[in-house]
Amino acid sequence: MAHLHRFFVEDLTGEFDRHALTGDEGHHAARVARVREGDPVALINGRGECWTGPVASVDKRSVDVSIADYERVEPPSPSLTLCAAMLDLDKTTESMVRRATDLGVTRFVFYRAQHSQKPAKIKDKWRRLAVESIKQCGRLWLPTFETAENVEALSDLPDQRFILSLDDDPMPMRDALRREDVAILVGPEGDFTEHERAYAIEQGWRPISLGDTIFKADVATIVATTIIQYEWGNLGPQK
Repeated sequence: MAHLHRFFVEDLTGEFDRHALTGDEGHHAARVARVREGDPVALINGRGECWTGPVASVDKRSVDVSIADYERVEPPSPSLTLCAAMLDLDKTTESMVRRATDLGVTRFVFYRAQHSQKPAKIKDKWRRLAVESIKQCGRLWLPTFETAENVEALSDLPDQRFILSLDDDPMPMRDALRREDVAILVGPEGDFTEHERAYAIEQGWRPISLGDTIFKADVATIVATTIIQYEWGNLGPQK
């Protein structure tokens, strides 16, 4: 079976028979992916819609696609919100965004922890990385990005909340997790302050253990997200 290339076209919606892929994605399809007439491709808009069909024709910077199938899926449920402290290195945050998107995080909320060196500010590159991730892994919904001034400013969160901690008598994820919307709270490189940890627990964040290993913040994020998706049955069949 031929490889299915996916291309992101944000303004597409509804059903239609044909679409000319132009601009950056058209260039990528024609000159980088080098699709050929008859190759199957998928067009996605990051809002749950997907159009698939064979390439009808290829120009230098555009690809004409004949649409054969249309699919629309509901947003992921349960949802997974990641509340992450701003990290010192941009590349570390970018890697976390990419991998967490791969693993199905539906909402990112970046906040400035007391040990963070940077204020919480959304970078345009994060969304571009998320687009690349859903194109690669086949997800149909882009995550959203938000900021909060600090831990105290985090809001509009699900009732099921976990703070990653080696302290405060943490529970194993398997014992605490329910199949409903969840938020996980991750600290910065220097960990939470005592005030931040106490405040979070007072607000209903339950301490969760990832074992005795001390992970860096970005690694802890991916470990926790992977465990959640596995326990929900989203990473392959379970006995």
